[in-house]
Amino acid sequence: MNAAYLVLPLLLAGACAPRHPTPVTMSPVEGTSRPGARAETWRVQLALATSLLEHGNANAALALIATVRATGGQGVEIDVLEGRALRKAGLVDAAESLLVSVARRYPSRGEAWNDLGILAMERRDFPAAVERFERAVRREPRRADYADNLGFSLLAAGRAPEAVVALQRALEQNGASPRVRANLAIALVACDRDAEARRLLSAGGDRVEAFVLLGAALELRGDEPAALAAYREGLALDPTHPGIASAIAQLESP
Repeated sequence: MNAAYLVLPLLLAGACAPRHPTPVTMSPVEGTSRPGARAETWRVQLALATSLLEHGNANAALALIATVRATGGQGVEIDVLEGRALRKAGLVDAAESLLVSVARRYPSRGEAWNDLGILAMERRDFPAAVERFERAVRREPRRADYADNLGFSLLAAGRAPEAVVALQRALEQNGASPRVRANLAIALVACDRDAEARRLLSAGGDRVEAFVLLGAALELRGDEPAALAAYREGLALDPTHPGIASAIAQLESP
């Protein structure tokens, strides 16, 4: 399977691209010698910067981060947040340089390696992404999001059996995550373990969406007859589903 071809269908199937962990925590902010009003101001500013970044305003986030730094704020949380903002602002080289520095200065932390993995995924450099996510997982093995990102990158790199192992670990750590279930199901189908994928998706509760995702995974593998069968099972459960009929029509078209 062509690795570059793999990523887009995964996104369309609902198995999201590698994600950041939950927004960076703001307490404590390293470098805080006065824990009173200034520290609280920094926390508010960084929380606002995180929100701005999540809503696509990277430049405003960078301006707030600069304000915090100018008044003495420093630490791994601020560095990682700035790295994300630089990447979102299109300053990829600056983001990578900062995150590499963070990874070296905080060798026991995984955030910077996780973000460096995301940078590599966006460049379609899947081997580098795998190596960076592996570093994040080694440093913080209980982080389900890091294991999930590792599994996603292994899948994109065409290493589906290893992706299954990583994603099973992520599922053990966060069994409620629809995203982890989706990624694991796609990896299982890529390994011809269709029955396991079906059971996994059915356990998620939404049977219609389970058939949609199963069909997409089978289609991605190149098994169009099995994909059609899965889509038709979903359509039988919900004849008004907006996407299933079009997926069937595309597969049946000459």
